[in-house]
Amino acid sequence: MKNLLVLGGIALYSLSLALPVMAQDIEVYEYEDGSVTAVDSDGNAAHVDEEGSVTTIDNEGTVVHENVDGSTTVMDNEGNAVYVDEEGNAAYMDEEGNTTVFLEE
Repeated sequence: MKNLLVLGGIALYSLSLALPVMAQDIEVYEYEDGSVTAVDSDGNAAHVDEEGSVTTIDNEGTVVHENVDGSTTVMDNEGNAVYVDEEGNAAYMDEEGNTTVFLEE
């Protein structure tokens, strides 16, 4: 139960970062596996899975996924995507499929 409350708090905190300052109606869904999803009245959402990974989606279609291993993936509504691993290596792909890779030395 304590883990569920912690995950719920993380989901609500993550969602609050994506929300404007104005008051929102927020619905929170708790699942049997311990994951939590929160959705506001503007269509922004945050999900924390049972392992602690956080995924947020804003009402413009931008998706951010923060994995528990420290890696992060961001994708916008135009199809551009960026992946950064826990060591700082990064890959960028635009909507046309062009890819750029940055490696930490």
